[in-house]
Amino acid sequence: MMNLLMWVLMYSWQLIVSVPAKQEASLDMDALGHSYVWTPEKIVMYDTKGRELFFYSELAFGDIQSIDVRDALKPLVFYQDAGKLVFLDNTLSPQSNVIDLFEVYDGMAVAICSSIDNNYWVFDAQRQEIVRVDAAFNEITSSGSLSALGIDGFYPEQLFESNQQLYVWEENYGFLVFDLFGTLIRRIPILDVQHVHLRKGQLLLTKTSGEVLKYNWLDYQFEAVPLPSLPASPRAVVKNAEVYGFLVNEALFLYR
Repeated sequence: MMNLLMWVLMYSWQLIVSVPAKQEASLDMDALGHSYVWTPEKIVMYDTKGRELFFYSELAFGDIQSIDVRDALKPLVFYQDAGKLVFLDNTLSPQSNVIDLFEVYDGMAVAICSSIDNNYWVFDAQRQEIVRVDAAFNEITSSGSLSALGIDGFYPEQLFESNQQLYVWEENYGFLVFDLFGTLIRRIPILDVQHVHLRKGQLLLTKTSGEVLKYNWLDYQFEAVPLPSLPASPRAVVKNAEVYGFLVNEALFLYR
């Protein structure tokens, strides 16, 4: 009876607000609870009450491939086709130190994220390796060829670092988890995932069916997350300590 009561209390949803969002938008959330609704052309930041705070857009670099808000004070924007890394401040204003990957990195970077100590992780499609580089893009360590691990044709959608581990997501495989030395420590195979959120080691997945799963590190299994009453299945779910964000149809719903 007590377990049932705790379950009900844990998932007693309270709607904070809903705001419009484009159908093709994606979603992220930083450790402060700011939501980032973004398309290939634009990023919009909202606070925990759904109020629009700031936006960023730079069409000269083409489409945004990914964003990294692990550091809420220094979001990172990756333009794969242009080979550009743009650093923003906490008002989404671009900083002057734009990195041209074609100049500083001798390889084919198709996915990138920030790492501790002002370093970066790169997936090099040419080498089929995970590479950790310093601020000047000098190589620190690498995974070695993934082919040697029996993983061929790997082309990840996104990289995430959390709790000093790197998570590599590829939609046709699932996840590879590496330590800071580039050593593979776990494989998490799962298919039909349309969105991934990772914060403080908590892995939250939204499947193409709309089902939301979280990964349990005690038994290495996924478990379903009960959802609030939404107008349709979510295509992206994010969270911080107190706020959940759900991207549904053409709206962002914030719940606590």
